[in-house]
Amino acid sequence: MDLRVTLFLLSGLYTHSSSHVYQFVNISKTWAEAQNYCREKYIDLATVDNTEDMARLRKVIDGSSGIKDKVWIGLYDNINSWKWSLDNSDYYSDRTEYGNWYANEPNNVGSSQYCVVIEENGHWNDISCAIECYPVCYDANATNRYILGQQGMNWVEAQSYCRQYHTDLATVRNQTENQMIQDLIPTSNAWIGLSRVPWRWSDQSNSPFRLWGQNQPNNYLANQQCVVMSEKTGLWDDVYCGNELYFLCHRAA
Repeated sequence: MDLRVTLFLLSGLYTHSSSHVYQFVNISKTWAEAQNYCREKYIDLATVDNTEDMARLRKVIDGSSGIKDKVWIGLYDNINSWKWSLDNSDYYSDRTEYGNWYANEPNNVGSSQYCVVIEENGHWNDISCAIECYPVCYDANATNRYILGQQGMNWVEAQSYCRQYHTDLATVRNQTENQMIQDLIPTSNAWIGLSRVPWRWSDQSNSPFRLWGQNQPNNYLANQQCVVMSEKTGLWDDVYCGNELYFLCHRAA
């Protein structure tokens, strides 16, 4: 299974919504402006649950004039939506929003970097969740609360390993903890418990449906976080959110 799908499924169950009714708007706006317009006039930017929704979208577009090939839908990627694996509010009670990223990180190169490693110099980097690295586990019951695994594994495997044998993948709340972990790791990357679920819907739907074009999404030039649908093919592409395009809203029946 694609690790992006795995991370999505781990984040919560998908509940299917009722069929959407779509409205095409032939006014050029940025993605954020289109989102505001749809929320003011209708419900939100278009969410797509399944192939039946796609057929309805295509029908709305086919019956409209002035299409400029690509139109906004409600899918977007927040590259700062990071979440720690350990789900314990007491553990975070005194936490600040600590981070020790490299300069210009996270950058989601190739639209495939959804998990985080700490490197030997203590800096963090977002990389593909499929890469095999040693895990740094947190153990609430051990004298030495950070433990370095001795076998390379992908991020999801690392999470499972740490939860089975310790408490969870490591959370880093401050510079002291970051240094403790840095002192553990060899001359290579090691997983910590930070990850994110890519691509969310504007209306907060959890629909897993995607219809990407070939080699998409790719986050070209590291600035493509919003999604368009091609009028010609129906396929989706990630593009710069500041482009001004027509868009699709969904509305009440």
